[in-house]
Amino acid sequence: MIFLLVEGNTELYEIDYLLNNNLLIFTSGQIFDHRPLHKRQLTSLIPEISTLDFNEPLEFYRIGDTLNDELNITRIEARKQYISIHRVCTKPEFEILIIINENKYDDYLKRTHEVSPKEYIKQYLEISDIKGYIDSHNLTNAIKEYKRLKKHDKCEMYLADILKE
Repeated sequence: MIFLLVEGNTELYEIDYLLNNNLLIFTSGQIFDHRPLHKRQLTSLIPEISTLDFNEPLEFYRIGDTLNDELNITRIEARKQYISIHRVCTKPEFEILIIINENKYDDYLKRTHEVSPKEYIKQYLEISDIKGYIDSHNLTNAIKEYKRLKKHDKCEMYLADILKE
């Protein structure tokens, strides 16, 4: 069973879009509750996890821009050998994908000391409705370009790593 745990609303919108458009390496049928979950920890999922076959492999994909905290598996520790945890990082912020998609990455780099990615898309691209933007734009090329431009910790995956080829 695959669990997609997303950190924020923006990640939730984009992962939902990618899943609904069959752009991820897994399908909604493979995912718990058939959708990404806006959760950082498992606390509220323990009752559902407890109903699953004990030997069933559990894959947790944690998707967000700050993944400093560890996933607490204390209450399902007995299943530890069947658990895998993947960190999918979207740092510095998800809005950087919009900047890349709009071909404004070089311009943004000139202004990084002035504005955050979130402020840049509002101020310079006049985009305030992120969900609307995500719903109307396929960001897969921007996701792949982000992987080319950025370096993550070795223990973190890129969003591009869970996209279909």
